[in-house]
This record gives sequence, C-alpha cells and structure tokens, in this order.
Amino acid sequence: MLDKINIRPIIAGHISTLYDGSFIKFDDNNNIKLPNISRKEVIIWFGLPIVFALLLLYLNPIISEDLLTIIATTFSIFTAVLLSLLLLIHDMYLKNEIREMGEIESVSKLRDAKKQKLVIRRNKIIRKVLQETVYNISFLIVVSAGILVAILLLAFLSVDSAAPYFILSGDIASMIAVVIAILYHYVCITISGISYYLICIFILTLFMALKHVVKLFELIMKFEKN
Repeated sequence: MLDKINIRPIIAGHISTLYDGSFIKFDDNNNIKLPNISRKEVIIWFGLPIVFALLLLYLNPIISEDLLTIIATTFSIFTAVLLSLLLLIHDMYLKNEIREMGEIESVSKLRDAKKQKLVIRRNKIIRKVLQETVYNISFLIVVSAGILVAILLLAFLSVDSAAPYFILSGDIASMIAVVIAILYHYVCITISGISYYLICIFILTLFMALKHVVKLFELIMKFEKN
C-alpha cells in the first residue's frame, strides 16, 4: 500500500537532474556519462526558496481567504495541465523510439560511421532530456499537491477560528483561550510559510522544466547542422 504512494523515487529523480558540468557528455563508447549531483545546486535549489518564503511571510504572515481561493484554483489547474503534459511526453518518447529505429536502419545501409554516431547520440540526448523532463514534471505535480493540501488545511483552520475563545469562561479558561489563540496563530503562520516555500520551489522547477525543453531543441538543431 505504502509503495504505491511512495514519492521518494520522484524526489530522487528530480534531484538527480541537479548536476555539475555541461548538459550532457559522452564517453569513448558513445554512452552518456552520468554527471555528479551538485551539492551547491541542491542547496541553492532548496535553500533559496526559504529566503523568499521568509520574505513573503514577513510581508503577509497569514494567507488571506481571497488569496487561498486564488492559489487553490491556480494549482488545481496546474495539476491537471501537468498530468496531461506527462501523457504528451510519453507519446513523444514512443515516437522518438520509432524514429530512432528507422534512422539507424537507414544510416546503417549507407555505412557512414560518423553519421550513425551522430544519430545515436542525438537520440540518446532526446531520451535523456525527456527522462529528466518527466522527473521535473512529476516533481511539480507532487509539489502542487502539497500546496493544495496546505491551502485546504489553512482554509479549514480559518473557518470559525474565533469559536474556541467564546466557549470558555473564567480566569483559567481565559488563560487557556489565550494559549489556544497563540497556538492557532503560529500554526497558521507555519502553514502559510510552508505554502510560500512550496510555491517558490514550484516556480523554480517550472523554469527548470522549460529549460530542458529549450535545451532539447538547441541540441537537435546542433546535431542537424553537423
């Protein structure tokens, strides 16, 4: 049961795209060299959103109900679009595999080793970029789901938030009411901070996925010129 909802492979796959060096390199056997994960990239990628989240938290400690509605609507749409995009990428992957088989067969008949090497490299690059894009988009969906959960929880806490203060009466009860009020306030601030943090990570990852798509076209054009 837990394995079916385990998101660790998705997070690990996304982190694996944060590596050093140029986009993709090849070894002498024409295989893609797996670059090392950059600790600096990971720290920046997951640490920088903390700075922005704290800044947003300072400007707006608790997300308002109007903003909750906007965020919930926006990320509900994003989740649906990203799921559709995953299906589109899967279709692109299948088409790339079919085209690769045809290209390799055509080049093999020409017995052009250089051309065959370029075709194999290009298709391996496309496959690699598609794989990384899938990791990024899957991670975006997980983050989007986390944002929706946080927003729903915050919206739930906002309903009848003043109720506990009027149920109790008396000195001790008043002290308890004050403690409850303080706890409630800081719980709302904490959830708002988590929401801001996840939104910042979502935006950064969205740019990363866009970069993968742009890099894909750049590499294809580069190999076409050669």
